[in-house]
Amino acid sequence: MSTGAVGILAATEPTEYLLRMVGWRGAFLLFAGLVLAVACLIFAAVPRRDGARVSASFADQIGQLLRLLKLPLYWRMAPLLGLTAGVQIGIQTLWAGPWFRDVLGLGRDEVARHLLWLAVAFMAGILSSGLAVDRLGRRGVSPLAVMLVYLLLYLVAQAVIVLRLTDISFLAWLTLAATGQAGVVAFPWFAARVGHELAGRSNASLNVAMFVAAFLAQGIIGVIIGLFAPVATGYAPEAYSWAFGFFLVLQILALAWYLRPLPSTEIAYGQP
Repeated sequence: MSTGAVGILAATEPTEYLLRMVGWRGAFLLFAGLVLAVACLIFAAVPRRDGARVSASFADQIGQLLRLLKLPLYWRMAPLLGLTAGVQIGIQTLWAGPWFRDVLGLGRDEVARHLLWLAVAFMAGILSSGLAVDRLGRRGVSPLAVMLVYLLLYLVAQAVIVLRLTDISFLAWLTLAATGQAGVVAFPWFAARVGHELAGRSNASLNVAMFVAAFLAQGIIGVIIGLFAPVATGYAPEAYSWAFGFFLVLQILALAWYLRPLPSTEIAYGQP
């Protein structure tokens, strides 16, 4: 995730300068060339493993996925992990810039610079959450406890943005960027509970939930904002509050669902 943050970082102020020099077509061609170059480098440089490979049939893969989806623990965690990470990605990558323009009244260069700092906070937050899990784990602190602290800060930051408390709004945006992906620290914990056989399926399915939530958040926020009459500078500021507030409520409900008392029968496959 921290490596992926480099792409978010590059898509802010550096891309703004690049667009002025080569235009958007040139920028797209340049980025496509970089992706191709990295792919070729990986193909040429990463050593191949000659060990025996165990491949599962398509029917076996479907069966493993269905086993995973039958686990109560999966449905306890997936809404929270998928919604928090997905909504954060959806808001930061598509709607943060327009919010800075329409609510704070920033110009194009200032918006790009604010997005750059959000990308830096995104990277720092992922690195710090992993470091916190590693250090505190040695003292017996569960990664889920670390995740909850980060996500509570994330929800508070969203509330500040929804209320349009502009004096502290940029601090709230930095907090949102730094804490919204904290759910990923639960991925290894969950994979260990479902067993080695389902570990890959669990990580893949939670990632799918995250990106589906991101795409849905981007689209639904746009629909809600479109219900309000535009203003001279763009979208109405209150439209953002309603749109972001809708997803804030959904995430709070997901958190409440996650925190509900755990029945004794609700255990995961492979859990002692």
